[in-house]
Amino acid sequence: MYKPPYQYQKSLIHQLIICLLMTKTGILALYLFTSLCSILNNPVKAEIFPTSIPWITNQQQCEHTNREWRNQKCWDNQHSLMF
Repeated sequence: MYKPPYQYQKSLIHQLIICLLMTKTGILALYLFTSLCSILNNPVKAEIFPTSIPWITNQQQCEHTNREWRNQKCWDNQHSLMF
């Protein structure tokens, strides 16, 4: 039975290890890419939450900005958590 020289065996083992690492890296990159594409194609629906606007302190300013004055506060009914 033929035995290749030790130097050749060592080189072959290094090449196999590099191939395995590259394959794992490629699979991980592909997984991350597909996950990112999935997230970008199906964004989370932005829910709307009423929020008081602390820097608007009177009804006139509030209504001028198309917001609602209620309980001595200016409320923005279109505030999104994605903002």
